Amino acid sequence: RPEAVKPMGTVIFDEVEKQQSQILLSQMEQYFLHTGKGRTRSRLIIPEPLFVHSDLTSMIQMADLVA
Repeated sequence: RPEAVKPMGTVIFDEVEKQQSQILLSQMEQYFLHTGKGRTRSRLIIPEPLFVHSDLTSMIQMADLVA
């Protein structure tokens, strides 16, 4: 019997200055590696976030509107 397919998500952020991106990555690492909820939730996402320019990506703009 094949295992049920588990949905996976990805984390997408608007690209900012490199230093700010590094701070965000550090915070994500702390959360996903050093907290119980973070370890549980890390099974549901692709572990490497994507950084995009929101002014160039219509789907990011759509997510901003929905939020």
